[in-house]
Amino acid sequence: MRIIHTADLHLGSSLGSALPADKIAERRRELVGTFANMADYAESRGAELMLLAGDVFDANLPPRTDKDYFYDVVKRHPNIRFLYLKGNHDCVTSFTEELPNLFTFGPEWTCYRFGNVCVYGIELPEKGKRAAAESLICDPNDINIVMLHGQTGSTDDDIVIRDYAGKGIDYVALGHVHSYSCGDIDGRGKYVYCGCPEGRGFDETGEKGFVELETGAGVSHRFIPFAQRTIRLVETDVTGARDKQEALAMAIAMTGDIPQKDILRLVFTGETSFDTAGLAADTKERLKHRFYNVSVKDETRSGVDVDAVATEETLAGEFVRLARDADIPEELDRSRIITIGLKALYGDLADYKKER
Repeated sequence: MRIIHTADLHLGSSLGSALPADKIAERRRELVGTFANMADYAESRGAELMLLAGDVFDANLPPRTDKDYFYDVVKRHPNIRFLYLKGNHDCVTSFTEELPNLFTFGPEWTCYRFGNVCVYGIELPEKGKRAAAESLICDPNDINIVMLHGQTGSTDDDIVIRDYAGKGIDYVALGHVHSYSCGDIDGRGKYVYCGCPEGRGFDETGEKGFVELETGAGVSHRFIPFAQRTIRLVETDVTGARDKQEALAMAIAMTGDIPQKDILRLVFTGETSFDTAGLAADTKERLKHRFYNVSVKDETRSGVDVDAVATEETLAGEFVRLARDADIPEELDRSRIITIGLKALYGDLADYKKER
């Protein structure tokens, strides 16, 4: 049997401020469309089950348009059984329509059998998630898949993976973490976060998609990159660059292989011997037509020769000397404080703040 494991679609997401207003509506349509595209892919591959491991919707009471869209996708794929486990975002009743190929779960373990494949699921409470494992009983002669939504860890409020060892489980389909990862439950089974199918912000960089499973003697799986656009994080260390133009050239060279359809977050890092004010703005201007959207941050240190400034009999020199001698808590970045102070004194603070 072929099975698709996805989660964290967050239909109806506001997308925050990661994109300019003119692209938010378009990106929302793309995020919604990816769910239908996944269902089409599942149908083309002959998949019989689609596991929705939580947070299909971004809110407990999603708009009617999002619910109708969800139902429509399910209805248009009658040969696929959709198993929907609510997550922490859609933990209140998010659906009202009963469909023959839509299966749901509740606060107690529920098992659905499809031949020799058994799919178990439980909607975990916010507190005390660990207790659920004690009452799960699986027949080791079956192919056993468990659906859960939440963070793995070691406390009573986490999903503790070792609690599921020795229970005859072949695969734990997890939702909540927005990047793909997997690990061993025991000698038999794996636990897998499929990640979200589309990145929504700069905290969701890298390849996104879903997981395709095949059952046989056990369960095998593979991650399928599927996002319409990938959010790329590129860190450019400009240590050694002589000026802003050379730093800009380094950044452009590092982004040459990124597809134009993708979203770019570029971060300048390293030690500089030149003033970087305006570097981020200039770089964004150069790159903004090469990608769907571009964000640039300047996280370089210094920006001027601080040692030289410290020898000056100027206001800037006095500031550096005072800052170096000041009793500054360890959690604060002394070099960053000096950088911001010098940019304020040199009249570059407005550009500096704008770039952040």
